[in-house]
Amino acid sequence: MNPRTPVLVGAAQVLNRLEGLEDAKEPLEMMTAAILLAEKDTGVGNVLAQAQSVRVVRGMWGYENPAKLLAERIGTVGAESIGTLIGGNQNQVVINETASAILHEG
Repeated sequence: MNPRTPVLVGAAQVLNRLEGLEDAKEPLEMMTAAILLAEKDTGVGNVLAQAQSVRVVRGMWGYENPAKLLAERIGTVGAESIGTLIGGNQNQVVINETASAILHEG
């Protein structure tokens, strides 16, 4: 296998089922929880500290650069931060572009 072959190593999902609006969590809080759970899912410690890029699919929130805010929260200071446009296919676009960058850009 090519040593630059992209591999997903951890996954997680965070839900915020509401009883009322006072139970609503900030999107950045949920992103942070999800990425920390995904790191735990890898079975390897300290994976996030090695991240070189943090990428966030755009949602309906007021954060100017959510990827940068997330990178700061998880301790990947210095990692590039990339956001997407709003659109139904952006989840797959960011996965495809990330995999391509890993494979081709080194």
